[in-house]
Amino acid sequence: IVDDCSTDNSVAVVESYIPKFNGQLKLSRMERNSGGPGAPTNKGIAHSRGKYIFQIDNDDLLVNNALEVLYNTAETFKTDAIYLNNVFYFKDDPKNPFPDFEHLKIQSTRMSEPTFDPEDCGERIKLFCKNRTRVPAWRKFVRRDILVENEIIFPEGVRGTHDMIWTMQLVCHAKRFLRIPNLVYIYRIRSNSLSHISRRSVRDNLHKRGYSIIKGMEFLCDLFRKHKFFQDNPQYTWMFLNWLERRGRRRFTLSLLKISPEEYQKILQRFFANKFGKFGDLLAYLCVSLYNKEVSIKQHVEEIAKLEARITELEKQLKISSK
Repeated sequence: IVDDCSTDNSVAVVESYIPKFNGQLKLSRMERNSGGPGAPTNKGIAHSRGKYIFQIDNDDLLVNNALEVLYNTAETFKTDAIYLNNVFYFKDDPKNPFPDFEHLKIQSTRMSEPTFDPEDCGERIKLFCKNRTRVPAWRKFVRRDILVENEIIFPEGVRGTHDMIWTMQLVCHAKRFLRIPNLVYIYRIRSNSLSHISRRSVRDNLHKRGYSIIKGMEFLCDLFRKHKFFQDNPQYTWMFLNWLERRGRRRFTLSLLKISPEEYQKILQRFFANKFGKFGDLLAYLCVSLYNKEVSIKQHVEEIAKLEARITELEKQLKISSK
């Protein structure tokens, strides 16, 4: 258990359980709150001693034999990592926090038996950038030595991009990457989770998202410099960064449409000035310019859709009148 400077009675609860686990349960504490899930997760993995690592979000559930199924599958197929292709899910209801089995829905793609991804790193990256691999860490059951030997860690002090960057690293290093159809994980959809930002202010959202994207790209660029594969194949560096930029930009869209370009530029100028100094104004201008183009494209698409609907309606009227 890693205590990230909790302010409730969590530590006391953990300490009360330690004697019941015969030395298997250990408590480690962060010196200061890390501001995100990356640092405490990295510390937990560093202190772990099991053969495999599995992460479950604090509000989700597992079926009763989930870990048994994952462990036996990993041992049978000699995998580096297992990917949960199919999962149960349900919308959170405070009145019914543990739903009956028949109320669960299934999120899946077509797969009836365990299937390995290509061992070639470039092919695995292509599949990832086509969004075939969802980024949440809880979808992966991983051999611990793969994480430790390849220094696969979460970027620290970052929210929103930590899972995707960790998954990017795993995709690069896990040659025996097995996808399984087994339904063992139960995902709870909550409106107030870390991944939902509807209650944040526009400015707060832009700062958090912008910071996460920049930190994420810094982390990845450092990874690319260390990894011989990317030195020999720079096209995959571009592929990864382009995927991350597109994903991050989509997450900005809803917030950006709520403010004017002038307000957006002011926010970005303040944000970039702290990070890039004299280049802050230039970067802010470039971002606003791209934003204006996206808004213009969105407006044109909406206008085209209205015209197409109008044409369809006129064609129906012409058919009726010709009869």
